[in-house]
Amino acid sequence: MVRCPLCQNENPDGTLFCLNCSSLLATGVNSKGELLPMTEEDDKIPSVKGINGQSLTLTNINLNKGSAVKKGFSVPAKTLTNTPTPDSGNPPLTTNPVPASYTTLVNRLSPKIRARLIVMENLSPTGESISLPSPPYTSPILLGRNDLKNSLVVDIDLSQYRGFQKMVSRKHISIFYENDHFIIEDLGSAHGTYINKIKIPPHQPHPVNNGDEIRLANLTLMIEIL
Repeated sequence: MVRCPLCQNENPDGTLFCLNCSSLLATGVNSKGELLPMTEEDDKIPSVKGINGQSLTLTNINLNKGSAVKKGFSVPAKTLTNTPTPDSGNPPLTTNPVPASYTTLVNRLSPKIRARLIVMENLSPTGESISLPSPPYTSPILLGRNDLKNSLVVDIDLSQYRGFQKMVSRKHISIFYENDHFIIEDLGSAHGTYINKIKIPPHQPHPVNNGDEIRLANLTLMIEIL
């Protein structure tokens, strides 16, 4: 039997590490291939320098029960933790919080969808266009004409595009984005909304695609999705 010089446990002959504390039991082999047991001199643990230059030996190192320290060999019985000590100056190990939700992160990394409404006259662009905000939208975008006397302010005022002369209603349509499509809904306008020359029923969402013609009463627009 081989006695462990650290915990005095009896181990079977030929054992390299103590079965109780995992300490090294031999320093090498002889010419016959037999293990050379540890001696009293081998059992001395050399001192090492700590973080602040302090000399550390077995007497001033706090060891967990079941841990072994022997000439550089260490098999801890417990998982090491980053617990700060008074003289270490090391902060405890922390986990950084997730900076944003998954949805917000995906929206941030995804390319922005851009769209605009091109003002048309006699089937030709007038050179005027209306840029739409990039989705996602928190609420639908209201298109029509401002009526300040009645405290009505729309998101996109079509008065500057001759909306009054072309009989655009004050609250004519709303636009929102859903399932990868721009959606248009007529809000009960007086003179109707047409998509590709087909009148759509009021208060019923209708998807539009790139290049579709959208006519609000007599004001013709073409949606361009970039």
